[in-house]
Amino acid sequence: MLEKFREITSKIFNLNVEIRKRKDRNIFKFRKSVTKLSSTLRNLDFEFGGEPVPPFWCRTLQLFGAYLAGIIDGDGNIRIIGQKTKYPQCVVKISSGEKQTTLSEIIKNFFNCSSRIIERDEINNLKGKLIHGKWYELEFYVSSKNYSFFDKYVIPYLTINYKKDKLQSFILNRWSGVVV
Repeated sequence: MLEKFREITSKIFNLNVEIRKRKDRNIFKFRKSVTKLSSTLRNLDFEFGGEPVPPFWCRTLQLFGAYLAGIIDGDGNIRIIGQKTKYPQCVVKISSGEKQTTLSEIIKNFFNCSSRIIERDEINNLKGKLIHGKWYELEFYVSSKNYSFFDKYVIPYLTINYKKDKLQSFILNRWSGVVV
């Protein structure tokens, strides 16, 4: 993902970006002063901080699909539940530090499906240090009502292969031979 973002920032914003791996952990850092980048993104109606809200200009089928693919690549999780049953389900979860009420409403409207926001609150032990985390997960299902949207407008824009493959495989296995 970082390599892809570096390529995009170079082409669109003419910025060279450093990517470094931390020596002590398997974490990569993306380093760049974002003054030019943030003003350009603000001009494109991207907001920083608070609830993540899709810009108005990407609320068409194709552009929202690409936007959603980026969100799934970055903060999303795709799970198949009931794989060995007759009717497995595919759940998409998107994590955020803030409630995603606007995104939830847009998803309900585009997909004609329900979604829910789950508040998570957890304490983990990291090398003897207690870390408290609080976040929200927006959750919805890929179903017979919306799988064709995912197939046409989301999957082509997913960058992380294992997420793309899982979603594509689910749709092919679940609805192969179904005419839309």
